[in-house]
Amino acid sequence: MAEFPASPVPAEEFVEQLLPRLLGPPALAAGAAGLRARLGFVLSGKGGGAWTLVLRSKGLEVEAGADAPLTLGLSAKDWRGALWEQRGGALGAFVAEALGAGQDSPSIEGPLRFDLAVIEKLADLDATVRLAVREEGGVDWCMDLRLGAGPVAREPQVAVCATTEDLQALVSRDLEPLAAVMTGRVQVEGEMALLIQIHALLRQARS
Repeated sequence: MAEFPASPVPAEEFVEQLLPRLLGPPALAAGAAGLRARLGFVLSGKGGGAWTLVLRSKGLEVEAGADAPLTLGLSAKDWRGALWEQRGGALGAFVAEALGAGQDSPSIEGPLRFDLAVIEKLADLDATVRLAVREEGGVDWCMDLRLGAGPVAREPQVAVCATTEDLQALVSRDLEPLAAVMTGRVQVEGEMALLIQIHALLRQARS
């Protein structure tokens, strides 16, 4: 397996050459053999690009352009910050926990562990959700999740912002999402109904 670079490399090199070597053949959970998962990845700004990560039992393949039921979008600056400056880690852990698979759910394990059924249901919502980490002085790091096919919207339907500490509490389940919103620890702008719908889908998938 390839070693993770100590200093930033161009996004194109990282996604198309290094990432497949870093991940290696993903281990498929029981019952998921033969499934193919697609995850879009879009970096905006200087040094960015768009790709589709195709996860198969034999390994990871990378296609040009983003064409997937779930697309992750962020700035090239925040991408570098996440990988080499330890920024946004709590948000990444929160998303992984939210999309993570139950014990008996068809999924891809290892570094990318997502419940494929959850992704399919979220794709039907056809929306862009922005998730941001708030630190002193304002937003420190953010990413967009495009639910469904199509480009990541410049203006999301709903934006969610929280501190690193509160995101960690959500991951550990010491803080309930509804309580976090009601008390203002998690700030929401935009379509609250969409956020409630997403929360309901995730809860249903966990039950």
